[in-house]
Amino acid sequence: MSCASQAIAPAGTLVTTGIPSDPFAGQIGWDEEKFADRVTVSLRDEDAARSGFDRCIGKVLQMHIFDPRADKPTVVSLPGGKSVIELDMLVAISVYLDIRYVTSLERVSVLEHSPGESFICCLSGCQENVIDGYYRIKIQRLFNDIIIDYAKVQSLTSGLMRLIVGRDKYRSRNHASAKKTTALLASYVTDELSVDPQ
Repeated sequence: MSCASQAIAPAGTLVTTGIPSDPFAGQIGWDEEKFADRVTVSLRDEDAARSGFDRCIGKVLQMHIFDPRADKPTVVSLPGGKSVIELDMLVAISVYLDIRYVTSLERVSVLEHSPGESFICCLSGCQENVIDGYYRIKIQRLFNDIIIDYAKVQSLTSGLMRLIVGRDKYRSRNHASAKKTTALLASYVTDELSVDPQ
């Protein structure tokens, strides 16, 4: 591999003279892990379920997906004064990591919405990111039940961040974060959140 090839390729990208025998050898960071949670909210009837579904999706489209009541809340910012996400939009996620806020860029790579019925959104990490991975939110209405599936599939790429945070703390925080997000989304369905996020 030439120095010029190494200089133009992002960290972790393999540059070889032929097809690599191990195409995953360039992966930086820990192996990707999935931090997920699933919650089902049952409402009194289908009309209530449709209303709860639409209320929840409205909050997700505004990217109110992290609990604003946290001491150092995670905040999602949309570009150019936009109030809801759009397919292919770049968004910024600012998360507090021990001593500072770290802002990473994500791309809305999937956005499909059938009002009152189903919704899926995926935010994929860009190169300007502390993690390599994505967030996925899938919400379905089945009769009077709302099923909320949330997953963060990611790897912490920064060697320094891995040393600061540590694997056990990283895992426990991400598992807790997934549960907090599904609880927040469920509260939108039932209209129980008393504080308007962000």
